Amino acid sequence: MDYVVVSLAALVATALTLFSGFGLGTLLMPVFAVFFPLPVAVAVGLV
Repeated sequence: MDYVVVSLAALVATALTLFSGFGLGTLLMPVFAVFFPLPVAVAVGLV
């Protein structure tokens, strides 16, 4: 279930970055921090 939520959040964040101009990692970092340990979330956000 966690993978579905993170995937949907990534899809929504990608759609938002298309119009807003913000970086994808900036929008996804809070979502990753909720579902993964912080060092993993930071590493995934940088990729």
